[in-house]
Amino acid sequence: MPYVVHPIRALIVANPILAIAEIRTVLIACGMCKSDVAKHFGCTHGTFLRWLNMLGLEEEVDLLSEQAKREGWSHNRRGGRPKGSTVRNGARRRNTRVKSS
Repeated sequence: MPYVVHPIRALIVANPILAIAEIRTVLIACGMCKSDVAKHFGCTHGTFLRWLNMLGLEEEVDLLSEQAKREGWSHNRRGGRPKGSTVRNGARRRNTRVKSS
């Protein structure tokens, strides 16, 4: 897979203040769902988190998330496995392959 320079990444390097404003706008529009924001920018979730770290926005995003929950404009989705789907209850272990016999 070739290396992709995302337009927002170039903006982070060229004009971080404008990049921060763009990221804030998209975060609010997506209801603070970081996965949706990453899809909007055409990158992975991890890449988006790395950009937040580069810009020093982690605390601000946490505060915005709390505000979104209080005011009711949060996405209200949770990640991870559904409740009760543990290995003890029969779910397959993560990052394992089912061996065919």
